[in-house]
Amino acid sequence: MNLGRFSSEILRGIKTIDTPHHKPTHASAFLVWYSKPTSDVRTVVELGSGTGIVAFALAKLYNLTVEGIEIQGELVELANLGAKLNEIDDKVRFRNLDVRDVKDFYKPEMFDMVVSNFPFHLSGKGKES
Repeated sequence: MNLGRFSSEILRGIKTIDTPHHKPTHASAFLVWYSKPTSDVRTVVELGSGTGIVAFALAKLYNLTVEGIEIQGELVELANLGAKLNEIDDKVRFRNLDVRDVKDFYKPEMFDMVVSNFPFHLSGKGKES
C-alpha cells in the first residue's frame, strides 16, 4: 500500500473540544494517515476514542460511519459535542463503554474496520513534571 508522504496537515480543519488532561497528539495524525480504508470499508469502530479527533477525521476524509468507544464519560460528552461542531453527528457517535465490554453490545460483523490509539501511560505511575 502506497500512502505517499505523511502530512501532519491531515487533521487541519478538524475541530475538537479538548481538556487540560486530554489533547490530541501526533499519534492521532499518524493513526488517521495509516488507517486509510480500502474501498469496501463503510463502518469503523474506534476503541479508546477520547475526544474524537480520529473518528472525526475518518468520517470526514473517507466518508465513513464511525462508532467511538470511550470509558471516560466526560470525554464521550465532549466527543459527541465535537461531532455536532464538525457537522458529522449523523455519521459519528460515541458511547461510554469499557472496551472489555464491547463484545456484549456489538457483533463483530457490525464493523468493517477497527482502529485504536490506546494510552501509552499508566495512570498513577511515574512522576509528574
